[in-house]
Amino acid sequence: MSSSLSWKPGFPILIVDDDAERVLATADLLEHEGYTVEGITTGNESITSLKQRDFGTVLLDVGVLDKNSLSIFHSLAQFHTHIPVIILTDDDQSEDSIELLRQGAFHVLRKPYTESHLKVIIQRAFEVKSRRRIAANTARGLIASGERYRSIVEAAGDAIILGDLEGTILSWNKAAERMFGYAAEEIVGNPLTLIMPARYRQAHQQGLERVRSTKETRVVGKTVELHGLKKGGEEFPIELSLSCSVETDETFYCGIIRDLSERKQAERALQQSEDRFQLTLDNISDAVIYGDLSGVVLWTNQQGSILLGRPSEEIVGRSLMECLSPKAAVLAESRLGRVREGKAVPSRVEFEVILPDGSLRWVDANVTDVTENKIVVGRLLVGRDITERKQGELALSDRNRILALDAEVGRVLNQNQELRALLQGCTEALVQHLDAAFARIWTLNSTEQILELQASAGLYTHLNGSHSRVPVGHLKIGKIASERKPHLTNAVIGDPRVPEQEWARREGLIAFAGYPLVRNQEIIGVMAMFSRHPLTPFTLESLGMVADRITTAIEREIAKEAHLKVARRSEQILASAGEGIYGLDLECKIIFGNPAGAKVLGYEVEELIGVSLHTSVHRPNSDDSFDGQAICPMCATLKDGIVHHVDGEMLWRKDGTRFPAEYTSTPIWDDGQLTGAVVTFRDVTERNRIAKQLLEEAKLAEVTRVLGDITHDIKNMLMPVLSGASLLEEELREHFASLPNGNPNQVETSRVFAMDAIELVINNTRRIHDRVREIADTVKGVISMPRFAPCQISQIVKGVFGSLRLYGIEKGVSLHTQELDSLPPIHADENRLFNALYNLVNNAIPETPVGGSVTVAGKVGTDNATVMISVSDTGIGMPPEIRDSLFTAEAISRKVGGTGLGTKIVMDVVNTHGGTISVESEQGKGTTFTIRLPVNIKTS
Repeated sequence: MSSSLSWKPGFPILIVDDDAERVLATADLLEHEGYTVEGITTGNESITSLKQRDFGTVLLDVGVLDKNSLSIFHSLAQFHTHIPVIILTDDDQSEDSIELLRQGAFHVLRKPYTESHLKVIIQRAFEVKSRRRIAANTARGLIASGERYRSIVEAAGDAIILGDLEGTILSWNKAAERMFGYAAEEIVGNPLTLIMPARYRQAHQQGLERVRSTKETRVVGKTVELHGLKKGGEEFPIELSLSCSVETDETFYCGIIRDLSERKQAERALQQSEDRFQLTLDNISDAVIYGDLSGVVLWTNQQGSILLGRPSEEIVGRSLMECLSPKAAVLAESRLGRVREGKAVPSRVEFEVILPDGSLRWVDANVTDVTENKIVVGRLLVGRDITERKQGELALSDRNRILALDAEVGRVLNQNQELRALLQGCTEALVQHLDAAFARIWTLNSTEQILELQASAGLYTHLNGSHSRVPVGHLKIGKIASERKPHLTNAVIGDPRVPEQEWARREGLIAFAGYPLVRNQEIIGVMAMFSRHPLTPFTLESLGMVADRITTAIEREIAKEAHLKVARRSEQILASAGEGIYGLDLECKIIFGNPAGAKVLGYEVEELIGVSLHTSVHRPNSDDSFDGQAICPMCATLKDGIVHHVDGEMLWRKDGTRFPAEYTSTPIWDDGQLTGAVVTFRDVTERNRIAKQLLEEAKLAEVTRVLGDITHDIKNMLMPVLSGASLLEEELREHFASLPNGNPNQVETSRVFAMDAIELVINNTRRIHDRVREIADTVKGVISMPRFAPCQISQIVKGVFGSLRLYGIEKGVSLHTQELDSLPPIHADENRLFNALYNLVNNAIPETPVGGSVTVAGKVGTDNATVMISVSDTGIGMPPEIRDSLFTAEAISRKVGGTGLGTKIVMDVVNTHGGTISVESEQGKGTTFTIRLPVNIKTS
């Protein structure tokens, strides 16, 4: 580009916008780039400014293209045709933009736009402005003082052509020669139509005729994009700035022409690149959202619209905060504030968006800075929907909180406190474990049908106020009581059941959960909680889990109060109780009972009144005892005045049958005097049946496990027996074959060998006998417990080697010990430890080639509180898949006929002793098992 066409910093720009704040913002941006800026807010002021000052370009912000804005544009265009007018608009109607360009607008820039884009358009406007001025000056100069201006024209980088009113070319510079391919001597004097495509020529002739007849010009003072025609007939894009000069009644036209081929090619390449980029972004699985530093969305791809649940036209131009949850919006604004301050923020972030239907969606996003000239101008978010993953995480977290909540509520309710204190502890547990903003429990005043607030924890702890007494059926709490149904919502704002909407917004409350406390279809109370974060269905599940506990506690406390005031008891309370209830006087006679209890016992309530407890319901055994107790626990309350709770005693029905029961006998006090007792009971037949069934299943499982272990051990123990028997047979055969010529030494050696073999058979047979006895004990329900006693590792290993020595000889494998005598005695079950070491050595022998060895070594731990026993072989080693399955029920055996249970048996023994076991193995070199055991095991 020629230096004569470049803009100079400080060249004035006129901003016309009815929004004063927007004028200041745009002016700050441009002044920072070195421009001189004047800003005004009305169309009339703009005309006045143009009369007083020559501006390089006009930025006209019209917002929406309406009659008023178009009128301002027409006034500007007519007053100064040579000044480029750039229109900034929110309107996306391409037809309106094309019409504005036809009417003389330099460029129509649709919002939102980037700062860099705006600066490029202004740069071009200044260049066009400069070329228009040069064209006008050139026309006048060529006419007025030829040689001086001709030298300037010849040096110009753009084509400069001078023509007359007849359309004849009068002047042609070097740049025009290079651009069109005609030398000056070829073209000067010829019509301008030689350098324009045929489609423009008629309009050109008509324009010249119009100027000659009416003096009206349409393109003078404007810059237009057309096509030129080279000498060889090739068309190419050009930009034409045309000026007109009248000298001594003659009219001349000067055109400055720039070849746009490279720019158009670059624009096409850029557009293709943008199209490919857009296509890529619209087809990737991630959402991509670009916004400015105030949080306004400037662009989003299709996945971004899907992620936010809104069409792009509802997202672009609006703040992203409108789509976020309150918590996420606060986080986003905080992060943007830090970015605006030039501080770094983590790129990875997880947050929630609120969909138009009020539901929430979790997003995992990577947010990075977008910079221009090393200045952060925006933020780019690339994210995806992780709602399912978060729901899974939240569900797991909720389940853990449910268990913790249940345990805490159970602990609280087991305390000996008044009802209000117990319920206060329960609300505090709800706040702590369910992360509630506050939680409350109401109990029902059945007489008035009013829910009375008993406990409140968290944000509010007072028990007075507008919600201290809530009529059943009123407000959210009362409706839960009347409908007897739990209720959960994550859209408190907008919920018609929450009339205090402004209060909910102020406190940041977005979720609510309430649960009725019901017993036998009767409402006892309501518990509820508000939260500042969304709740899941597990919240209702957790409330449901503790609801029965709390309901029982409320009932129990009500029952206690009723029993303390026996005179005021009512049949209605007794009739509503689900458990059996009867009262006793000081003579242990039944003075009242409830229908549920009478039904379980097979009586009518009236039949029980006045009857002795021991002749009807709680009959003694043949020896006058009560399940081994001399005094009936029910009546013991009448003597010691304390609560007695018994589980498993038998109660009798009217028909002579009996059933196991769980009961509680509670004293009745009246003004400090013990006046009787109230007994609550329930039939636990079904519970006991289930417990017995579970016990039988546990026994069966244990039998199965032990049988598996023992079967494996019997098989292993039989191996040396069979080996010893085979060797003994061979030895005796050879011995007897040589008896006629035998010598005493050989006879003695054979005798010793035979005795060893026989001893091996006897010892292993005894061990088999012991293991089989374990089977019998287990089947009878007798679990063999570990028998811990002081023992020497060296003696145990000696016994193991004694059992396996012949097996080793048969396989050509030698057995060795190392430093076992240096080990201290340890507290262990000798038989179990024998089984563990036996399995390890027995497994090692067949895996060791002929000539190899198996070594059992001992070492005292550095803390002197443990010993380490290692079993090493020089065998073939183990592949990873076998090594990784060791010590489990899925262990893989490579031996013919192997069960794979050996190492699991070893692990069970090590665990029983509170020890650990590890294995190192390298294929082709061998395997080492290392057992670490405490010297003194702690036993209960």
